[in-house]
Amino acid sequence: MRLLIYTNNGFAAQKSHIASFVLFDRRSLPVLLGVEYPLAEGIVRTFSDINDSDFLAVLSRSGVPTRLQGNDVPCVISTPFLGKGTSDVTTGVFQLLAINDNGKYLFATRKNEADRFETATYGDKNFDHFIQAYFSQ
Repeated sequence: MRLLIYTNNGFAAQKSHIASFVLFDRRSLPVLLGVEYPLAEGIVRTFSDINDSDFLAVLSRSGVPTRLQGNDVPCVISTPFLGKGTSDVTTGVFQLLAINDNGKYLFATRKNEADRFETATYGDKNFDHFIQAYFSQ
């Protein structure tokens, strides 16, 4: 998958060949997780946020980093597939959009006025509206 990451200062970073990502809030606590892995049947993706009852279990099974030293701003660690680069930290995250290799939007999140991340996943009732409201250029 690819990530399009928007930061508070308007910077947009694009990350390609991403196997997983974890978004940390301003207190350096993990609040969102995305993992992509290939199976014989095809590619499987898991997206989970802190509001999901099994978030901590999914996070611990994922094998992705769960700790980040305090930055006092939301950060995302993106981990590419082996041989496709190195893990990267982007700070000051305001919005994030996960896209498959064909350009289809899969998952989106943005920080709201209460300083919490709201999410929408492909297939959710409000997904198209969420994308149009916050990610249309």
